[in-house]
Amino acid sequence: MKKILRHPLVLSCLIVSFFVFLNFYGWLAGLENIFVKISSPFQRTFYQTSLKMNNFAGFILSVKDLKKKNNRLEEENAEFLGEIARIREIERENEFLRKQLGLALPEENSLVLAGVIGLESSGLGRFILIDKGEKDGVAKNDPVIASSNFLIGQVVETGALFSKVRLITDPASKVNALIQGQDITGLTETENGADLVIGFLPQGKAVAKGSLVVTSGLAGIFPAGLLIGRTGEVISSDAQISQRVKIETMIDLNALDKVFVIKKESE
Repeated sequence: MKKILRHPLVLSCLIVSFFVFLNFYGWLAGLENIFVKISSPFQRTFYQTSLKMNNFAGFILSVKDLKKKNNRLEEENAEFLGEIARIREIERENEFLRKQLGLALPEENSLVLAGVIGLESSGLGRFILIDKGEKDGVAKNDPVIASSNFLIGQVVETGALFSKVRLITDPASKVNALIQGQDITGLTETENGADLVIGFLPQGKAVAKGSLVVTSGLAGIFPAGLLIGRTGEVISSDAQISQRVKIETMIDLNALDKVFVIKKESE
């Protein structure tokens, strides 16, 4: 009998039965209160620690979530910036086109908008490359202008997708010009590889400084009325047969971005 009572399983059952009996009659209430009182600080600490651990885990997850959202927002922001840049470029081209709407050209002519993709200066030569060519109807000898009717030059070479334009400041460029308000005609040329002048002006006629110089339309290469610049200093002497006057251009030919090619529909 003693061996049976000493068996661990039997002993455990007796102890459990004893505490169940005491609890049934309420004799363990005091002990329970004492246990709760003693253990409550530890339970509170454990509970608060578990809350902090949960909060920390939630914080880690929220950081990861915020990082994902931030990456997504950065991607969306990059897309928006690209879209804004594209819209601004369209607006800039539209503004460029609006400035050109007042250009009066013969009915057989039309305009091709082109972007400048390169500036070529070989020796004294002055050229630009544009992104329109034979596929766009651009042909050799077509005049090229900027916005507000400014004459830029003339197409001298074409490819399928590009064209080479000789600027009016190139030494080989000659343009029949007219000084407005005085009805004096001459021929533009470059002096010293830099200054644009109008020469072959009648000697003895006073040229007013600041007068507009435009294409005369003679020779039929350039339409009449394209703006070249304003008259500046007279650089010829009385001993010469004709006068030469500097032309002050009103556009920077080294900073061109968009230009128009004037092409004939019959080309």
